[in-house]
Amino acid sequence: TGNSTLNGRANVANLAVTGGTLTLGPLADRIADTAAVTVSNGAALALGGNETVASLALAGTLSGAATLNSSAELTLQSGALVSANLAAPSLRITGDSTLSGLATAAAVHVDNGVLTLSAANRLAAGTAVDVASPGTLRLNAATGVQSLTLRGALTGAGTLTAATAVTLDGGQLGAPVVAPALSVISNSTLGATATVDSVAVDAGTLTVSAAGLLPGAPTADVTGTLLLRSAQTLSGLTGSGNVTLDGVALTLNLAGAGTFAGHLGGTGGFVKQGLGTLTLSGTHTHGGSTVSQGGLTLAGANLLPDTSPLTVTN
Repeated sequence: TGNSTLNGRANVANLAVTGGTLTLGPLADRIADTAAVTVSNGAALALGGNETVASLALAGTLSGAATLNSSAELTLQSGALVSANLAAPSLRITGDSTLSGLATAAAVHVDNGVLTLSAANRLAAGTAVDVASPGTLRLNAATGVQSLTLRGALTGAGTLTAATAVTLDGGQLGAPVVAPALSVISNSTLGATATVDSVAVDAGTLTVSAAGLLPGAPTADVTGTLLLRSAQTLSGLTGSGNVTLDGVALTLNLAGAGTFAGHLGGTGGFVKQGLGTLTLSGTHTHGGSTVSQGGLTLAGANLLPDTSPLTVTN
């Protein structure tokens, strides 16, 4: 319960640091590899060398210029501060925690609270990150991961780069992301830039809250609803869902042929640019259409709203 130093080896099944700091002397393996380690809030474990343990439940501080390894999942509880390195199959966050060391794990699960990454690339590039609601991942600097599934929130000044898709499943995207694709499977909000090649709104509503949040002019496939509350530009539009223009313009810069079988609605306008031809096969109720380049083909009668203007300038 007080400050202590261990220079020998603790061959114990359980090691609990409930107060003060337990400092492990220099050299590795001061703790038995089979030990279950717990560090209470306000307590600290300082590594003097690399350690392997059976498990870790951390609500206090883990420090030292070394790595704590485990073959089982490691848990960061409310109050955890980690400046040492971690290596395990997975890392689970159950309360407000800060990671300043490097965490090498195949999966990171933020179940609750805020996980703050205090510097760049605190997670391994191959990590699959899952943020549940009401959890939050806060980035203080740029971070690269394998994938992100967001049910909670992503915040901070850093940019998250995912090698594969970013999936929004009820998530609130408040920090920039870069990925090949953005997938939406339930009601989610885009409040920061998503630099992606494609957007798939498979279910629910994706609300885009500010201008320029899709800077790469991605393609969009909409089965659910794409709600634009700010002007955006796309390079392709497909699907059978709804695109709602909340008083703003959607510009489609289409290079080749494309077909949209869904519904354009709302009070905003639709602008067709690019040399390609877009075929509309659904009915629409938006505020008007402008064709400034390429072609617009209507695959049936009375598909455009009778009371909205159609302007052809090319």
